[in-house]
Amino acid sequence: MPVDIIAIGKVFPQHPEAEIIQEYLKRCRWKVNIKELPSSRHRDNELALAKQDETKRLLDASQRATQLLVCDEKGKQITS
Repeated sequence: MPVDIIAIGKVFPQHPEAEIIQEYLKRCRWKVNIKELPSSRHRDNELALAKQDETKRLLDASQRATQLLVCDEKGKQITS
């Protein structure tokens, strides 16, 4: 089962946890593709527009997904 990780902004190599992420990717038995989308170019006072733009680009990039999982550092934690 292929897994696509679509992220806004640069994940590699700038991300502080890039080495840890690479280690998990090596252990994963599925094919993992990482696609980095550029951050929105909106000004700080246009945060709502930036979020709309990034949401649209994330959804457009995930069109072929059969299952969609969204992660947000401020999101609600769900139990198993």
